[in-house]
Amino acid sequence: MHHPPRHGLEARQVRGDFLRSALAAGAGFAVLGVLTAVTGLFLSGVLRLPSHTLTGVVVFTAFLCTAVGQLLNRAVRAGGALVLACAGLVAGAGLVALAMAAASLAALLAGAAVNGLATGMALGYGVTVITTRAAPDHRGASVSTFFVILYFMPAVPAVGVGVMIRSTSLRPTGEIFSAAVAALALAVLLSLLGARATTPRA
Repeated sequence: MHHPPRHGLEARQVRGDFLRSALAAGAGFAVLGVLTAVTGLFLSGVLRLPSHTLTGVVVFTAFLCTAVGQLLNRAVRAGGALVLACAGLVAGAGLVALAMAAASLAALLAGAAVNGLATGMALGYGVTVITTRAAPDHRGASVSTFFVILYFMPAVPAVGVGVMIRSTSLRPTGEIFSAAVAALALAVLLSLLGARATTPRA
């Protein structure tokens, strides 16, 4: 069987891994952005807990776990890091949706933590792909593009969630947003598994 030249195959694999990790980390960043924007509203309007301290705890948990996730990425076999990240994003989105549906602070905290860990792993995986596998002359542009995607992803969902809240309310909006994040993470996971299944063995 004829296979494409190895360097061409590797370049396509790097581009695929770059895009998948950017989308996964971007989905996680979108959740972080929305959590930052609406946690205070959820706590005061739904849970009747108008506490700035508690709002800070939820947001801090999400960002702390994002940092921890980047460290955990080093302890996971490279091939499994993005799989775990996507699975974590699906689980985190489910927990956030549960928090909205059941008005649960515990589920919100758990969702923030799980999403943060998954986001950190996807972020760490993407940076590793760029710094170790991208062509040296394209590395700077690749890093810039990667972070542009990450910084763009929180902005649009946060604005969209704000618009939806005006026309419906926070809880159904949060559930719809969580479903969208889970669908994106699941699509990335299926793409990753499909790419592995079709990659020819050396």
